Amino acid sequence: MNASKFFPIFALTVLGAITVGAATLFPAAVDGRCGFIDKTGVFSINPQFDEAMDFQNGLAQVKNGRSVGYVDTAGKYVWNPAK
Repeated sequence: MNASKFFPIFALTVLGAITVGAATLFPAAVDGRCGFIDKTGVFSINPQFDEAMDFQNGLAQVKNGRSVGYVDTAGKYVWNPAK
């Protein structure tokens, strides 16, 4: 295989692995409420949502009732749903 063709594929594979491994908070539920824990299992964002999705590009989709919004890794709404 030509090295000039191999390198871009290798670089994309490595960058993809770094991006996937970059997740630092994970959705977790307690008593029917969802929040986010770190890799040690400690809640970084307290359980306060009906549903929570994985973080992607620094934001996670959350849902309360019929309202859907996005929070950052500090738990602050960056797009707050209309109430």
